[in-house]
Amino acid sequence: MSQVAVSPNKTIARNTIFLYVRMIVTTVISLYTSRALLQTLGVEDFGLYGLIGGIVAMFASFKSMFTIATQRFLNIEIGNGNAYELNKVFNVSVLVNVLIAVVFFIIVEIAGLWLLGHKLHIEPERLSTANWLFQISVVASLVQIFNVPYDADIIAREKMNVFATVTIFDAVAKLLIVLILPLFKNNQLIIYGILLCVVICVNLCINMVYCHLKFSESHFHRFSLLEIRAKFKEMFTFSSWAFFGNIVFALVHEGVNILLNVFGNLAANAARTITYQVRSALSNVVSNVYVAIKPQAIQSYAKLDVGRFYSLMFTGGKIVGYMYILMAIPLYFSLNEVIQLWLGNVPEYVEAFISASLVYQFVRVLHESVDVFFVTIGRLKEYQITEFVVQGATLPLSYIGLSLFNMPLYGVFLLMAFCELINLIVILLLAKKIGNFDVNNYLKSVVSPYVLMTMISFCCVFLIKWTFSRIAFSVTLKAIIFVAIAVLMQLLILYYLGLTKDEKRLFLTMINQFKRR
Repeated sequence: MSQVAVSPNKTIARNTIFLYVRMIVTTVISLYTSRALLQTLGVEDFGLYGLIGGIVAMFASFKSMFTIATQRFLNIEIGNGNAYELNKVFNVSVLVNVLIAVVFFIIVEIAGLWLLGHKLHIEPERLSTANWLFQISVVASLVQIFNVPYDADIIAREKMNVFATVTIFDAVAKLLIVLILPLFKNNQLIIYGILLCVVICVNLCINMVYCHLKFSESHFHRFSLLEIRAKFKEMFTFSSWAFFGNIVFALVHEGVNILLNVFGNLAANAARTITYQVRSALSNVVSNVYVAIKPQAIQSYAKLDVGRFYSLMFTGGKIVGYMYILMAIPLYFSLNEVIQLWLGNVPEYVEAFISASLVYQFVRVLHESVDVFFVTIGRLKEYQITEFVVQGATLPLSYIGLSLFNMPLYGVFLLMAFCELINLIVILLLAKKIGNFDVNNYLKSVVSPYVLMTMISFCCVFLIKWTFSRIAFSVTLKAIIFVAIAVLMQLLILYYLGLTKDEKRLFLTMINQFKRR
């Protein structure tokens, strides 16, 4: 373990705290918002909202096409201390995102409206609402595209307190929208979409003003056409391969949503929307580690401090895995009770979808460290082609399973998990081949402890669940006490059996940082 684990950078610890405060607040708000929105709109409109949002998201890979490139190149220039090139990167990213917005608009209007009119199972009387909601979602996505350079600059500058504050504002505003929605008796779904779009516009304005006041690189300057062209070519080459990864991810996840509609109904789309709310909550918990670590990891690589770069990646990967099983295993054993407590009535398909999705995420969390590695070294071509082929196989396999073998709908999530496992094995071998990635150290430092701690935690939580099944408490009280004890037991197991001495020092330092704040 390198020095970073013994004496962790205080900025990373502080930013991690900001991000987890953000995560806790936004997760609680978003989960309650989902419950309130489902009760206000009903299953049919809630499912329609998830379906339309999924269609737009499927084409919104264009939206994030330049996000990874912008963050990487900003961090590289910050690490190099080159203010001129930093300003150029930001200016080029703004211009490119305008072009991306135009391309996105053309493609999503043509393809999206065709899907709405010809392929999806939507009641004829709901088509007008669906079309209005579709157009509102397109506008919201365009605004989010314009916001990409400003979000990237705030993260690259490690201003996580600002990032967290804006995100919390966004969550609170969305909750307020749901709370006032019952005041409108007609067209609630359309009004909801319009108000969400207004919140997204406000977020863009806040980020633009903050960046303009605080970061000199966010000011627009004139560069020669030759300079713009050269930087554009460099960034576009990088981002065009990142785009393949984004589009296959969107095609798989939103394509699955369409398959659920074709072979199921809007109730299946509503269940999938709820499932992805849970998935998003779990993903936010683990992704915050990399949001805090990634800027300094890339800057360390730019400064040729490769040892610190790998130490950050492997430590982050291990923490991410532990945090996932800390949440996922108690949830798996108390899923029915948690859903009832959260939503009141449990819609059809929800429990099966979430259970299968937990299996998928168990594999997916191991992907993060390797993804950051490829982004940092800038070798995305082979990586994204591999992702496109292996992960993309989920859709045809799901279609075959559903159409020819009468596979249950939740089976699509299990197929996603299988393809993700194959994908992880292939990209690890690829990372070793093209970037001399230390696969053995990664397996020893990240994968092996993750799998071992999962097995131990699963057995212990199973025993706790078995014990509680024989206690005559109310269902709600039993679920709350069970989750609390299970999480506490796992924390002790992970701390004493899953962490090295240096990693324990890192953990305690972060706790001390929290106390001082």
